[in-house]
Amino acid sequence: MGDLYNFHCSCCGYDADVSGGDDAGMMVLTTTIQCEDCQDLQDIITAWVWGDVASPKNGTPKFECPKSPDHPIKKWEAGGQCPRCQVMMENKGQTVSWD
Repeated sequence: MGDLYNFHCSCCGYDADVSGGDDAGMMVLTTTIQCEDCQDLQDIITAWVWGDVASPKNGTPKFECPKSPDHPIKKWEAGGQCPRCQVMMENKGQTVSWD
């Protein structure tokens, strides 16, 4: 089961409900990315899980912004910087468990 957490920036007020790194549900593996063009944090699917085996989504995982594959992205981990103002974001706690 995966979990989402609310990450808040006290400087600019940006909020994001994301896993804050690598996560796993019963059917998918995810990771949190930061899109430099959108200035947002998002979770993306990195693999589908079938039984005990994880296989890349459509072959090789594509680490890309869901809005445009041309947007530059990077992996984001809990405790990282705000994508809008670069101040460290605070974990305000779990918001949802997903499966």
